[in-house]
Amino acid sequence: MRKIFVALCLALSLVPAAVAQPAFGQNKVQYRPFDWKYIRTEHFDIYYYKGGEHIADFAARHVEKMYADVSKITGHKLTERVPILLHNTHTDFQQTNVIPIALPEGVGGFTERFKNRIVLPFEGSYHEFYHVLQHEMTHAVIFNMLFQGKGGGPVTRQFSGFPLWVNEGLAEYASIGWDLGSEFFMIDATTFGYVASPASDFGGFLAYKGGQLFFHFLETVYGKGTTTKFIANLAESGDMDQAFRKTTQTSLEEAGEIWLRELRRLYWPELGQRQYGKAVARRLTHRGRDHSFYNLQPSISPSGEEIAFFSDRETWEAVYILNVKTEKVTRAVIQSGNAGEHESFRSFKSGISWSPDGKRLAVVSKVGGRDVIHLLNAKSGKVERVLAPDVAAILSPDWSRDGKRVAFSGQKDGFTDIYVYDLAADSAIRLTRDVAYDDRPVFSPSGKWIVFESDRPSAAFGGSDPVAAYDSLLPFRDLYRMPAEGGPMERVAGGPWDEKMPSFGASDSQFVFVSNRSGLDNIYLWTEGRAEKPVTNLLTGCFTPSWSRDGKRLAFSLFEAGGWDVYLMNDPLAKARDTVLPKTRFILNAEDSTTGFFRAPAWENLTSYKADSLDSVRKAQARKKTKKEIKAGRADSLKAVAVRDSLRADSLSAATRKNAGVDSLHAAPAQHVDSAGNRTKVDTSKTPPPDSTASREKRKDKKPKKTPFLTDSAQYIGPDGEFIRKPYKPKW
Repeated sequence: MRKIFVALCLALSLVPAAVAQPAFGQNKVQYRPFDWKYIRTEHFDIYYYKGGEHIADFAARHVEKMYADVSKITGHKLTERVPILLHNTHTDFQQTNVIPIALPEGVGGFTERFKNRIVLPFEGSYHEFYHVLQHEMTHAVIFNMLFQGKGGGPVTRQFSGFPLWVNEGLAEYASIGWDLGSEFFMIDATTFGYVASPASDFGGFLAYKGGQLFFHFLETVYGKGTTTKFIANLAESGDMDQAFRKTTQTSLEEAGEIWLRELRRLYWPELGQRQYGKAVARRLTHRGRDHSFYNLQPSISPSGEEIAFFSDRETWEAVYILNVKTEKVTRAVIQSGNAGEHESFRSFKSGISWSPDGKRLAVVSKVGGRDVIHLLNAKSGKVERVLAPDVAAILSPDWSRDGKRVAFSGQKDGFTDIYVYDLAADSAIRLTRDVAYDDRPVFSPSGKWIVFESDRPSAAFGGSDPVAAYDSLLPFRDLYRMPAEGGPMERVAGGPWDEKMPSFGASDSQFVFVSNRSGLDNIYLWTEGRAEKPVTNLLTGCFTPSWSRDGKRLAFSLFEAGGWDVYLMNDPLAKARDTVLPKTRFILNAEDSTTGFFRAPAWENLTSYKADSLDSVRKAQARKKTKKEIKAGRADSLKAVAVRDSLRADSLSAATRKNAGVDSLHAAPAQHVDSAGNRTKVDTSKTPPPDSTASREKRKDKKPKKTPFLTDSAQYIGPDGEFIRKPYKPKW
């Protein structure tokens, strides 16, 4: 689920800032000024402020490689420097005045077109930060391609020819290729029938993931480099159909039909080997019917009689309470945005936790420009206590069953670690301290252990330098267990895919968690000393399981038919199975690349295909290559002849001097005779011989072209090997 919302970062990049005006009463609040500094790389200026030093260094060390990859796939090189504005947290990011549009939690970054500025927050994970930065960089390169030298002028014909799926799909594909976190969405879209052909310019989130998969289709079926040619042709013509036909020799409409058929071939078989949500659990919320799009982060009360969850069913997002027996929502505990003491939640990334007596809820809220943990009265919604630890951002509070502590994930100075808040001492203790992304801590029933998810490579990992340690971090999450007071940890669930979102039931020896090891996010059972067992085999993705304290019920959020709903499963232990879940095509292809993904069509049977058109293109490309090789060979031959003639001329000159009795190495000084007959010596050390090759060629002193780029690393890296830091001074 996290990857879905991280990707929702670019819709704003397509909105002209000059016309995006905030509504009355919705102007942005800036809680504190930022003392900006910046460091430079060859093509980028990276702005940051106190607490963001590690984040800026990480970006600077990787940004040029990102740019090289993006430049290769887009076929364009920047002509102007690109500013990158980094914020330490999402809350700080929401205060930006680069654009006046309000930025909800689902927006993970944007690229502003008029000055081509990349603006994004750091949200704890360096892997996700890398992805979003490269995603936004793709927009910056495309904007530079289309608008270079045009400033903030009107939208050109070329830009209007770039539909949303091209912009967002290209940015996703250029940054992560085709990934497992995106596939479950396309399986859902294909099996529930809301996927569309790119010829119809699909929008919404489908533009991101559908566009991403269509570019993967192009590269697989039409050959590597097809995307680059297509983007170049589209930028030149501004006409989608014309550019696609010129690139592929087929129409976009027919290619879209082939793509849709291939998706059905790949994903429809999943219907026969998976289950729908209602086959294993009761659906408690009804997205659409109750006017909601998402119902997230369910949390079962200690008594098992109520479930708290986030939903957008009303004007404002709120925490709702659902009665398990009646299966009806009984009340909204607290709404976002309608009180000064509570501005918004972190509902996409942070859950809800009950106190042991079921009278209070722990929820992360944004107040006064920072994250806090609100302890709410579960009936009235009154804020009874505010926990404000010394961190920049907070996620995933979990209340211990003795009621004395609250564990959470805290972000500070570019690190995301596990903390425990002692309610009696009114202070927090930091349990981990490294560059790994640690999240979703949960207490075991006895309070002895904390289990959490992390991208650390091992239990012994302790890297504190984001630049040096990044390559060792895993691109997925494993589950670790450590003493609740801190100390040595051990990996309890791991592998080449995600193991995340743990939840304990009645015993320290068992918990449930989510894994995508089969290719889809499903719930698994972990038991001390035994093999892990799948509890669900759902068609799409289920998230954030909440296991009741008696172990008899399991609530979770399921993404199905394009939205999220809360489900409740009875007797989950009885549904655990010993069998291994069938693997999706993505997993099979990852394990064996010969499995393949898309198949090439029978070209001669396509309506838009012209006889020998593809063959003629390939032959023309081959001829073009041959001509280039011939031309290069001729150039080499001409150079060889020039060198030969030069040597021959020098040899003849030496022979002439020798015949005249002059030693070529100790020749008599040359003399110049003027019109009066006076002789003067000529310094031949500074004048080339009149018969040399250099004297026959006119050399023009070429002035180096002015460039906005820093081609010498000494311009931005100091003698100590570190980036040169400079304070930002406003021009006005």
